[in-house]
Amino acid sequence: MARVGWVESPLQLVNAVEYAAAVGDPVHLCLRAGVAQLGDTGRLFAPSLPRGVTMSGPWRSATRSPMTTARRRLIGDANSGQLRALTTFTGAQDLVVVDDGSGTLSLARRLARGLPLARHGKQESSLHRVLGAAASVRMRTAAEDGRLTVFTAYPEADAVSALRTLGATVVRNDYSWLRSSAFATEAADAEHVVVGSALVDDGYLDGDAYAAWLADLAREGAVTYLPHRRERRESLSRWAQIDGVEVRRPVLPIEILIAGMPGVRRVTTLPSSVVATLSTLLDASVDLDVTHVPEQWFTSRADHSVRELLEDVVNRGRSRAAA
Repeated sequence: MARVGWVESPLQLVNAVEYAAAVGDPVHLCLRAGVAQLGDTGRLFAPSLPRGVTMSGPWRSATRSPMTTARRRLIGDANSGQLRALTTFTGAQDLVVVDDGSGTLSLARRLARGLPLARHGKQESSLHRVLGAAASVRMRTAAEDGRLTVFTAYPEADAVSALRTLGATVVRNDYSWLRSSAFATEAADAEHVVVGSALVDDGYLDGDAYAAWLADLAREGAVTYLPHRRERRESLSRWAQIDGVEVRRPVLPIEILIAGMPGVRRVTTLPSSVVATLSTLLDASVDLDVTHVPEQWFTSRADHSVRELLEDVVNRGRSRAAA
């Protein structure tokens, strides 16, 4: 019987397919409705899916999808309200968690420390907090019983290692399937790509400091800016007004677009989930520059947990540079 996965973002879709390809586990992926780029990415992948991988959707709710009756599940965002409820009321009998950016590191840290599941830096309702506490107990018990697998590009992170000690199985994601697949993306070429960050729109970074950083990069030469999917239209309009910055709105995941640009020589990013994927996908000749966030850029909303996660991602970039 195929494992059933709930996919809510293009990155989750990439990592779910990578999991199936890496371990040979048949997976049926339920694609959530209303998510930018997800349908386009699914259509791009469809002809090249590994044997045993199928997709359906779009589904409006996990609680009305095949996830509800599946014993063997795959998820990306365990902090999702729907998945917290599903885990709380139906358990975690055989669960695979794939990367969903820095949220995976937050999840691993909370499970390892016995803390409730919660989105870092977000105010949550009492219902979400109750479900977060219950789902955390369910998942921690699954880890202790050997019923939790974490498929991740961050296997060396302290939080993930702690989950391994707890009893979870940790499998490295080296993006073998994506690296061996050739997708026709029709991506316009660029020499210097800046990967956009949602940290400003999330309220964690000062917008003026971010704009000054982009302006400094553009003074070194023209840059192509690929926005994060959560960046607001107003922010992108502001970045586009900076001399030397060209904002392009991607239709597909940024990692796939950049990998399809033969002329790219430098990729600059703040701490982001793309560090893990690009550090594996990019040719060694491409400079991956992970910019450390100066203390003065942070707003009062950026608490210790947010900064800790960003430092984990920066360390992932440093490990590539040292390799």
